[in-house]
Amino acid sequence: MAIWNQTRFEQRMELALATELVETEAEELKSAYVLARTKLLNDVLKEIRGEEPNLTDHGPDHIKNVLDNVEQLLPQDSNFFSAIELYLLGMCVLLHDVGNLEGRKKHNQRITKYFDMARPGEPEERAQEKRLIVSAAQAHTGKCKEGTADTLKDVPVQEHFGSHSVRLQEIAAVVRFADELAEGPQRTSYAMCALGLIPRESKIYHSYARVTRIAVDRGNGRIAATYH
Repeated sequence: MAIWNQTRFEQRMELALATELVETEAEELKSAYVLARTKLLNDVLKEIRGEEPNLTDHGPDHIKNVLDNVEQLLPQDSNFFSAIELYLLGMCVLLHDVGNLEGRKKHNQRITKYFDMARPGEPEERAQEKRLIVSAAQAHTGKCKEGTADTLKDVPVQEHFGSHSVRLQEIAAVVRFADELAEGPQRTSYAMCALGLIPRESKIYHSYARVTRIAVDRGNGRIAATYH
């Protein structure tokens, strides 16, 4: 079982749920997130390295890295996203890379089946949630319907989750940006690189990870990228 320490983003989400929603709805969504996280971390994400050993890390540590980036990107002195939006954002992060279990190519298009694993229940009860999360999560990479890399274009600007209005395109944008900032030596193995165990076609990605350091420099309104 993957060891997990609650992230600051998850603490923010739980506080927002408890503050903004009635107790039963807040507890239901909190439990849904925790159960989905446990299922995905243990049954899917930690197995990706075994199926795709030449990839940089896309497992539980990467998910934590992305969640930490999300927290740093969000305003610290206000609730930019509502509790429902934070819940959807967290679920998108958990699910965005699950398709790598079946191969890297078009992995963003294989999220639906993993949502069903993470959120079991009556299909009609989950249909709206699934549609929103899959739409936002799959936009973290790939091509849009027009064939360009502007995947956010395919995500609706405004949607609804039950009676709650959500800014789905902004959620997708934060997921994509936080994921792209999740680079660094934590995603590779120095030993494997040094011993020449990384295949030639994958070596550049591991080399890039080794030399990259990313910092969200909120005080100066910038992303600080340093290459060693």
